[in-house]
Amino acid sequence: NYKSNTKMLLSQLTLSKSAELLNFNYTMIDENYISSQTNVHGTIDDDEIIIGVDSGEIKSAYELRLFTKTYRNMHRLKEVFMLPVDASEIIFFGHSLSKADCSYFYSLFDMYNLSEGSIQLIFKYCDYSEEEEENVRNHNEYVDNIYNLINEYAKDSQVGDNLLHRLLLEGRIIIEKIEGIEE
Repeated sequence: NYKSNTKMLLSQLTLSKSAELLNFNYTMIDENYISSQTNVHGTIDDDEIIIGVDSGEIKSAYELRLFTKTYRNMHRLKEVFMLPVDASEIIFFGHSLSKADCSYFYSLFDMYNLSEGSIQLIFKYCDYSEEEEENVRNHNEYVDNIYNLINEYAKDSQVGDNLLHRLLLEGRIIIEKIEGIEE
C-alpha cells in the first residue's frame, strides 16, 4: 500500500498542485506533484546521511560544531535547491517540529518574513491509532510543538511576543487533519 498511500497523501497535502518539497526523511518521493525536491539530511541512496543536533543548540563550544547538522551539511556536495520567492503557504506534515531542525524552519520564516508577510503556515496531520485517547494525546502534543516553534522563533528573532496571536487572528496558521490515510 505504500505507493498508493503516498500518492493519495501527496494529493491531499498539495491539493494536486505542483509543490517544492523540503524532505527531512532519508527517502526520495517520486510523484508528479513534486516539481522539485531536496532531502535536507541526505538520502539512504547517497550514503551521506546527516545526523546531528541543530546548530542553534550549540552556542559556545567551538569543538561541538562537528556534531551539528549545519556543519555536516556544509561538507556534503548536493544540488542547489531554490526556494520559491512567491510562495503563499508552507505545509508541514510528518515532522515533529522539534528543536533538532529549528534553524531550517527559522530560515524559512525569515525568508518569507513571517512576522510582516502574508505566508500561511499549514500544519497537517493524520490519526493513525485506533485508540481515540492516543489520537487526542498526539494531536495535543502536535499543537504544543506548533505553539513552541512559533513562540521560540518570535523570542529568538525578537519579532515580539504576540506573533502567534497575530498569525492566528490573520488566519495564517491552520491545523488540519487529513482523513483516509492508512498506516
